[in-house]
Amino acid sequence: MSLHSNNSNHTHGGTDNNMINTSTITSTNDDSSALTSESWAQSLSSLSTPLLNSKLTALRARSHTLSSNLTARLASSPSGQSLLHIGPSLSTLPPDLHSLLSNISPMLKDVHDYQSANQNELVRIVTSGKIIQREVRRSKVALDCAQLLKDFKAVEHILSEIKMISFSDLSSSEELHRMASLERTAHATLILTQQLQASSNQVTQTLSHKNQSSSSTLSMDTPLPQDTEWAQFIMKLAPRIRALEKIVNQAIGHHLERVLGKTRMVSSATADATTTRTEGRFNQELACRMEQDLVILGHLFRSFAILDRGTDAEGIFANVAIMPIVRKKVNIGKLDEGGSRGECTGLSCLLKEVVQDVQEVWGDVLIMVEGMFLYENGATENETSDALVQHVEIDLITAGVWLPIATALMSDPAIKMAIFSPGIASIFQQNYTVMDVFLSELASTLLTPISEVKQKDCGDPRNPHDEIMARSVVSVDEDVIALTHLYYQPDIDGRQIQAVQSRIYNHPLTMNYSKKWNVPIYYQLRFGEICARLEKAIKGVQTGGWDTDVYTGSNEAKEVWKDKYAFELPFFMEVLDSLTWMWRADVFLEPLTHRFLRGTIQLLGRVITFIKSGLEGKTKFGLVEDYEEEEDKGSSNVTIQGMERNSGGIETTRSRVMDTSYKWCERIADVAAVSWELTALSDYIITDHIPAIVKTVCPSAVSDVDLGARFETSELIGEIMTEASKEISPIVNEIWNEIIVSIMTNKCTAPLSAVKGVAATYRMTNRPPPTQPSPFVNTIIRPLKEFDASFSNRTPSHLGILWKKRIIDTVSERYSKAISELMETVQKTEEALKNRKTRRALGGGMSDGEKVRLQLFLDQRAYTQSVEAIGIDPDAVEGVQILISLTEGAQELYEKTQQS
Repeated sequence: MSLHSNNSNHTHGGTDNNMINTSTITSTNDDSSALTSESWAQSLSSLSTPLLNSKLTALRARSHTLSSNLTARLASSPSGQSLLHIGPSLSTLPPDLHSLLSNISPMLKDVHDYQSANQNELVRIVTSGKIIQREVRRSKVALDCAQLLKDFKAVEHILSEIKMISFSDLSSSEELHRMASLERTAHATLILTQQLQASSNQVTQTLSHKNQSSSSTLSMDTPLPQDTEWAQFIMKLAPRIRALEKIVNQAIGHHLERVLGKTRMVSSATADATTTRTEGRFNQELACRMEQDLVILGHLFRSFAILDRGTDAEGIFANVAIMPIVRKKVNIGKLDEGGSRGECTGLSCLLKEVVQDVQEVWGDVLIMVEGMFLYENGATENETSDALVQHVEIDLITAGVWLPIATALMSDPAIKMAIFSPGIASIFQQNYTVMDVFLSELASTLLTPISEVKQKDCGDPRNPHDEIMARSVVSVDEDVIALTHLYYQPDIDGRQIQAVQSRIYNHPLTMNYSKKWNVPIYYQLRFGEICARLEKAIKGVQTGGWDTDVYTGSNEAKEVWKDKYAFELPFFMEVLDSLTWMWRADVFLEPLTHRFLRGTIQLLGRVITFIKSGLEGKTKFGLVEDYEEEEDKGSSNVTIQGMERNSGGIETTRSRVMDTSYKWCERIADVAAVSWELTALSDYIITDHIPAIVKTVCPSAVSDVDLGARFETSELIGEIMTEASKEISPIVNEIWNEIIVSIMTNKCTAPLSAVKGVAATYRMTNRPPPTQPSPFVNTIIRPLKEFDASFSNRTPSHLGILWKKRIIDTVSERYSKAISELMETVQKTEEALKNRKTRRALGGGMSDGEKVRLQLFLDQRAYTQSVEAIGIDPDAVEGVQILISLTEGAQELYEKTQQS
């Protein structure tokens, strides 16, 4: 009954809510779970069979009804339609959850057992696979170790064989084979040292990560943990590898010294054969040996490069190949050869001989090594020379040739003192220039094949050395001939030479070498010389005037200054020669470019200051001398306190002063001449001096970079010198527009004092009317005419005629003023005579006033013609127009006199 009531309650609740009540189902499940099989059996055993059957029939009917209602409700709801497809399977569900759990539990246990078995099998398989992988790796490591040990023993065997062989008994081919083997041992040693370094890093890394655990998923794809067996094996060989590296390096160095020494002797023998023109098989063998030695040296230098011991190779080459030549050539006797002690006249010849010997003996070696190692370490042909500097392995030219020469020059105290600190500016400049040219051309000279040099020097494409090399082909082994075309043939171009030269300049020893030159002291000496020269010229001009011959340069240069640039005064020729002297090849030094530019500007400033001082009247020319004059009075001599006295008098000594000084700014000829010289100096600086400086500073441009630097330098120097010469133009303008105008105005106005005398000439003198201008009129403009004629070719063109017009304006203004005052005086005089009735009337004649006016008219006409004669338009001069207006009243008088 309780079960029925529970079911009824559940059904009722579902009907009311039009859905399956989940809480009811949950309650039913809870009740069902609360009823055990024992309680079910006790409750059913107390009922009779018919009763049980009737209950079963009722329950089935009830269940069928509820099932029909449930289906209908599900079909009528959207969410229930999705559950209709499980309707057929509902009949297969067990009658209760307990039987469902009972049936599922065994199956779940079987599944769990199956999964456990599979997991154990997977672990076994993966573990076995990893073991197999580890063993495979170990077998590979074992094979690699065996091969490494085999190579190691092979290298040791090769070294032992080479050590025991007497190379003097070997043929060229056998020796070449042994040196090639030595290069292979160097490569094998490099691999061993790299493996040793990698093993050391691996062991260190393994120890640092030893405590870190891995949580990767178990899989065959999971990599094996890092193994150190290979590293441990290599580490055990570390002492032997280090010893092998040392032995290989010593062996390569030993054989490099041996081959270099042999090559030097062979080259010496070849040179002797070339000198004596010896024929025969001996010469052929020498030439063949030189070719073979060159190939052998290639193997040895590459061996050093492989082991990263380039500095060792450079040191051996410097000591064995270059130092004998340097010790033979560089000494104090050679340095002073051809001159006095300390003049270093033999420096250029000394350096030339050293480079020539190096080029003849080792030129081919230098070209080969430079060609081999220039593009190492990833450098490409598109890189600049600065990039190539960083990629060279062995630099024989810098460390092998330049360093021994520089060391020899700087280590010997006597040679060092003679070259770097001579104490004489000319010798210092000579030494610096020789060394600078030598250093700048070192790379190009050494990397030029000796055959090209001899052909260029002698003009003969065939020389004895080439003939010996050509004839040597006959005796060379046929196998060697067959392989000759396979030998490396270096091709050195300009970019590579520039890269080598950059390495020379960037080397620390080169920088130390540059510091040995005390160039600031040299500039002080040179600038002191030129200042003393200029001050001497200034003092000479102050004493004797501008025409004093103070020029100390060459006669050839003097003729150039006169003919080409129209200089006349010796002082300015001296200034010009001083400016050019500073930039001569035997004076100028490139590191002092900025100082020489500053010195040039200072010289110009000194000259301009001197001229300005004179124009302002602060500097006087001439002399002020003190001298003593003796007077003899009497014949009887008596000494009284240093004076001779007699009965008639005393012989005395008087001090007198002779003053011949003057201000040159008051002399128009001096002022005009200085103005012209300044104009010529300014033109020379702009047109010729600036290009000469640029040519000296940047003598040549061989690349686009050099062209750009030359252009920038030219622009900078042009700006500096143009700025320095700008002070000249204002001085020239001041001279002509102020000083010359003032002096000429005073000279031209001096005759105007005679204007007042015109009235006195005709007052009460009964003179006839005038027919000619007054004599003083022609003297008014005469100074200007004479000056203009003298300096017409030395007047700056940019001035034009403005300065003359200013003079005429002032003179005409003063002339017109004088005439105006005179005419007023004449007018007053005539009126006074009329009142007194003392005037004598001349029948049909002119009065005194009219004669004066006629004379002024004639003077005005003559003056106007003079103004026009010097190139000034009278209509443009206000004073002339005033003169014309003042005297135009006498026009009728003039016409009457002409008619009569």
